[in-house]
Amino acid sequence: MQDGQRCSTAKAYLTPEVKARKNLTIWTEALALKIHFEEKAAKSIKILKNDIESDVGVRKELILSAGAIVSPQLLMVSGVGPKMHLEDLGIPVVCDLPVGENLQDHLLTFVRFEIAGEFPPTTTGGDVTGFFKIKDQSEPWPDVQILFNPSYYFSNENEKEAINICESFTKVLHHKSKEYMKSKQGMMLFPGLLHPKSVGKITLASKNIMEQPFIDPCYLTAREDVETLIGGIRIIQRMASTKAFQDSGVTPSYFKFDNCPYESDSDEYWEYVIRHVTYSIHHPVGTCKMGAKDDQTAVVDPLLRVRALKNIRVVDASVMPHLTSGNTNAPTIMIAEKAADIIKHS
Repeated sequence: MQDGQRCSTAKAYLTPEVKARKNLTIWTEALALKIHFEEKAAKSIKILKNDIESDVGVRKELILSAGAIVSPQLLMVSGVGPKMHLEDLGIPVVCDLPVGENLQDHLLTFVRFEIAGEFPPTTTGGDVTGFFKIKDQSEPWPDVQILFNPSYYFSNENEKEAINICESFTKVLHHKSKEYMKSKQGMMLFPGLLHPKSVGKITLASKNIMEQPFIDPCYLTAREDVETLIGGIRIIQRMASTKAFQDSGVTPSYFKFDNCPYESDSDEYWEYVIRHVTYSIHHPVGTCKMGAKDDQTAVVDPLLRVRALKNIRVVDASVMPHLTSGNTNAPTIMIAEKAADIIKHS
């Protein structure tokens, strides 16, 4: 935060004094195409800017911070990744590592409630949250986060864009007219899956970095993830049954699916809901996993150096072995702070 406002990393770190440094050059609208290795050491990186390709040499180290989707993509097109996958695409293998594996992401679903009478203006939403343990009370961390939004429906004109789900499913959300929806007083509560057991992966579509990679998140393939979200819904229902909620005339508003064979509020019904209106909140991590020397699933070591290679580190959310119990923005900044200290003392 800065002056009461959310502060981006650019605003916090790229101050006028920093940008004036002689040892810092910032290029925008530049695309990294490929890392060039010689004898397992990063030597240069090919850049495309203003339709001109150029090679930028590596004097000490190359720091890769392209995020959990593009960092593994760039490594793989450069020959660092699963050997069989690279060979299938005709990419010369520099180093056989599990790049792109271990993709994890946070998911949200939501429960709607109507409220009788007037519901006075409150907040912009998203500023009330709680953390709960559902599956294993012995774990030191929660597995569900519940967020509160003081509105009956997503207020933008196109609700499917707000939650990024198929248009056929948003018909369920609008089982009554938009005018009716706008006339209702209500709220939505969102149970979020903090530590999914379902794990996906990133693979290349081709050796061309311009072609978007395949992202297979494998959402909800682990039964435990569905059960955890149902547990979050049950906590929300317990909250809604309290005197504080009931005094406001809170009643549940169930989704109306044409083809749902299950009774409303059964576990089977909620699984049906979860598998149709759950969506990503865009916290991908883990695709360049950090691990110990003997961890064969790791891509980088505890100092963020790419295993078996020289002069290259990965510094972004892709190195997280597991998702954090909450948003990934601040933890990613902390990873960068730690990396800066490591590099300065190396």
